[in-house]
Amino acid sequence: MGAFVAPRKIELIREGNSRYYAVEGVEGKLPTVTGILGVIDKPWLAAWEKNMALDSLVESIRGRVLLDEELPEAVKQAKKAATVYRDKAGKFGTVLHELARAYADHEEIPIPESHSTVFVNLVTVARNLHIVNTEFPVYSLTDRYAGTVDAIALDPGGKVTLIDYKTSSRMAPEYAMQLAAYARAFQEMFPEVPPPSACCVRLEKEMYGAEVKYVLDVAASYEGFLAAKRLKESLSKPQWEAGAVC
Repeated sequence: MGAFVAPRKIELIREGNSRYYAVEGVEGKLPTVTGILGVIDKPWLAAWEKNMALDSLVESIRGRVLLDEELPEAVKQAKKAATVYRDKAGKFGTVLHELARAYADHEEIPIPESHSTVFVNLVTVARNLHIVNTEFPVYSLTDRYAGTVDAIALDPGGKVTLIDYKTSSRMAPEYAMQLAAYARAFQEMFPEVPPPSACCVRLEKEMYGAEVKYVLDVAASYEGFLAAKRLKESLSKPQWEAGAVC
């Protein structure tokens, strides 16, 4: 079994801060898997954003006295600290995925100093895999969504594994839902192939090490994904109508 080829052409569409997929022969745009899962509340995020703001303020006053006229700008930068970090992390992830693609394709590209450690972690995991596809788009016409799988690997027996790379500090539950959605879409696209396993590889960025976990119950995690999809769709619809006071 060699590389997979999608039955239909699929294109990623960017509209401002939103992303969708257009699939050949399919009416309308399909929402992204990660966009759907963005509806899930992350209670730890508020605390993280607060800590980022405090860290920014501490840096602005470290070793000096902050003048009154400098305070508004320091506060402004503190409020932006989490957004700046997320943008930087996004760019880091983009470069990492390009490095993963190049490694799988046996293509030599320069390794940025900022990615030297995470690349070693990537290679430590990937060298034991037979990767046949990278950045592979998948879609479900039944449940209407799409996404991109970081890598597809085959074991010696031909078993398919879908892989998603992460550089976050934790394995979030929604990662399993993300991979389950990919797995179900893959099954829909390739019904003749046995159901794939789904694996998340969390790579450390500043120290050597990687964490590899497989989705325990794809069916259960997929139900979680569909629940998130229904919630997001419901929130996008009108919930109220005007009326007179009773």
